[in-house]
Amino acid sequence: MSKFPIIKIVLFFLLRGILLQELFNFPITILVTASILVFLFTLILLFIPNLVNQKFIQVSLIYLVSVLLGSISLYIQGFEKAEYPFDVPKINNVQILGKVKEIDLIKK
Repeated sequence: MSKFPIIKIVLFFLLRGILLQELFNFPITILVTASILVFLFTLILLFIPNLVNQKFIQVSLIYLVSVLLGSISLYIQGFEKAEYPFDVPKINNVQILGKVKEIDLIKK
């Protein structure tokens, strides 16, 4: 795990974000607002060079971003799939009513 730190991020992404979205079902407005706030917080931290625990802040921001991405991905996947209305190839016992207005006969 120490050679590949991306594994930790992926685990955070999968476990935290998806589980939080599954349990609490946040609306997309809250998820987008939280993403924008994390982005703005990151921009502010770029302009403050001497923070006491800058490493901790970087790790926590990566964690927050991964959780938000997990929640947003589950929100997007949660949409219902469109169904094709003509999946049944054969319909039995149906009555069709109509009127014949005109008949065109084929002349040879």
